Amino acid sequence: MKRNHFVKIALMIVLAGFLTLTSCKIEDLSSAKEESTDATTSGLQSQGANKQANDTVICCAETIQMQGTPPGKLKANFPCAVPAFVRVKGTTDVQKVTPSGNWISANTYPSTAVTLELLDANQNVVKECSYDSNGNIITSCFAEFGPVDANLTPPSILVVWTVNFQTGVTTFIVERSTDLDPNTGVGTFTAISGNLPVTQFSFDDLSPKPGNNWYRIVAKCGAGIASISEAVLAQ
Repeated sequence: MKRNHFVKIALMIVLAGFLTLTSCKIEDLSSAKEESTDATTSGLQSQGANKQANDTVICCAETIQMQGTPPGKLKANFPCAVPAFVRVKGTTDVQKVTPSGNWISANTYPSTAVTLELLDANQNVVKECSYDSNGNIITSCFAEFGPVDANLTPPSILVVWTVNFQTGVTTFIVERSTDLDPNTGVGTFTAISGNLPVTQFSFDDLSPKPGNNWYRIVAKCGAGIASISEAVLAQ
């Protein structure tokens, strides 16, 4: 009898230990599952934030208006993601954009074509938007020039220029002048079709004029002029 009693007690102790161990394992699995769920949720939230950031695209206003009789202040409204700041290219006219997308220049400008630089919160340029003298965005025919250099390489002059962006441009004309006016076309290049990133061209003027030689590049769309680069003096 005593032996059977001790056996029963031993079996009860073993069973109690097994139940305790099983309970611990279930709790561990439940905790691990909760941590995994939290990590998954956090990852999905992070992916969602990244997707939202990637979907944030700053775009140009379709038109700009002038307030008052020219010269006047420029006004624009941006239809999609709002840039932090706007600046008229070539100036220090940096102005903050309102949350609703409205922007008004700090300075007044004549009624001429203008390019707006759209800036991020750190005032880095993220996009440029060009408008004609009527305030309409230039989309069908436009070229943005980068650096233009004219280097003396006797007996010729090597003209090198960069096009940062172009759309609808058919040809580039190299113009030369001894006093900036008038300009004479001395070279013609066919533009590569499409909206292209940075492209570099060069032209070797084998017959420069005595004295000063100024060069500029004219981007043309058929018979119309899209853009004209700055004029540079051969050095």
